[in-house]
Amino acid sequence: MRRICRSTGIYAEASGPAFEPSVRHWIGELSDAASYEEAASSPAVEPSVRSWVGLSAFGPSAEGWIGEVQEKIRSALAASPSLSSISHFRRSPEICKFVLDEAFCRPRVVAIGPYHRHESTSVTDADKWLIVCLMNCLYGIDLAGSLVKMKNQAAAALACYSFADLCESFDVEDDRGFAEVLLLDSYFILFMLTSSESVLMSREIRSRLMLIESDHSSTENPPSPLVMPRVNEVVLHRDNIMLDLLILDNQIPFFVVEELFEELKLEKPLHDYALEFFGTIHPRPNRDRHRGQNIPPKFFHLLDLFHWSRVPENKYEVVSSSHCQPDGVYWARYTPTAMELRKSATVLEKKSSGSSLDIAFRRGRIISVIGVLNIPNLHIRDYSSFVFHNLIAFEMQSQSRGRCTMAFSAFMRNLLQSEEDVKLLRRRGILANTSMTDGELVDFFKRLSRLIENYQMPSDLYAVYYQVLSHHNRRMSRFCGSIILQYFPNPLVTLSVFAAVVLFVLTLLQTIYTILSYYHY
Repeated sequence: MRRICRSTGIYAEASGPAFEPSVRHWIGELSDAASYEEAASSPAVEPSVRSWVGLSAFGPSAEGWIGEVQEKIRSALAASPSLSSISHFRRSPEICKFVLDEAFCRPRVVAIGPYHRHESTSVTDADKWLIVCLMNCLYGIDLAGSLVKMKNQAAAALACYSFADLCESFDVEDDRGFAEVLLLDSYFILFMLTSSESVLMSREIRSRLMLIESDHSSTENPPSPLVMPRVNEVVLHRDNIMLDLLILDNQIPFFVVEELFEELKLEKPLHDYALEFFGTIHPRPNRDRHRGQNIPPKFFHLLDLFHWSRVPENKYEVVSSSHCQPDGVYWARYTPTAMELRKSATVLEKKSSGSSLDIAFRRGRIISVIGVLNIPNLHIRDYSSFVFHNLIAFEMQSQSRGRCTMAFSAFMRNLLQSEEDVKLLRRRGILANTSMTDGELVDFFKRLSRLIENYQMPSDLYAVYYQVLSHHNRRMSRFCGSIILQYFPNPLVTLSVFAAVVLFVLTLLQTIYTILSYYHY
């Protein structure tokens, strides 16, 4: 993991007398944090008080830093513009820091991490402080303790980024500033992952009680009716935020998010919430990956988790040796297209289970001269190019995660060379629910194949190439394919002929039975 990307927040309104008393109470706790350090050394001090001891790691200026945090929260509460302005926001063009085109690496709504912090964005850090306030109301988080955790993780987190890609204005020595970046982005991510309707509704009563108890003078105007609409406004933009969190250079380390997730004290593990959050994004999840205890020990970031949930297990790994590369290039070059495979009695079969990026070839169970190419059911959406480009970029950088997306894209490019090939896959139900035309689908995989040129492919892909090409060149398969194309070119015609033969046989049997009965009597 080398590249990750920018920071900002999410728009919501948080001003108003009904909300401010509780926040003033919370901010007041921060101003008392420094005074707790000395008292916390006593063994008689409560555990909740000792949680502030970590502030001593910040040095003598801890109180000043807490004061700055207070001011940022106050500023966020004082003026929070409407989230609706996001759709009208435009930024000047700029070259992305990775090999991808700008359209595939520029966040649409929210930016995460240090790479783009120098840019003017529609979602500001003040908006993220507002999200931190909302998270406190929902879960009662310990802000000072969270700052301690982020400062302790700052050095390890910064090592996950490429210093060459950081902007000149970003100070790598400012561990406190980077700790705030990690705090804001982590809680924003946690808010989005856990902000489903069911979770929010289950926390509404608790949120109302916390806000009321913090200031009894506000009981006449319960603040929850003001908070929930703002929260719902944020959740309405989750589709675009979902895609932003899948940009390769728009990430923060996963272990940082896990560190703060522990404070929420939720029932399920973090990766379950993340998988549910990305559940509607295609390629569809590999359900087999979710069975058993096969969760990897550590994810790099959210894109790594998304990638893991879509690829098959223990396949498409790249070995260090490239001795099989020349043969693989040969097989790829001469792999037949979808229409050409019909000449060798190869059936294209839709695969609805397992990974949606895993292609397999096998012989027919009854007639071995017939080949079966299992291709996953693929849904191409408007955002599919965006997702595929980032998945491929991730596999290029993280070879240890395999190259399943690259292998799938390369094979589909060889399979779909013309619009007739696309039409055939549509009839087989393999390409479903897509708004793209046949020509656009051909161009879609052609663009992906250009991205992966000159990169080593996994041996699993070459094995499929070899199996397909070997079957395609067999004389018996060619002979069987020619008969099918000549006499049964259309599946409907084949079915009609088969039905006619069955009807003829039944009629013949009935006639014979009638004649035998006549002579018997």
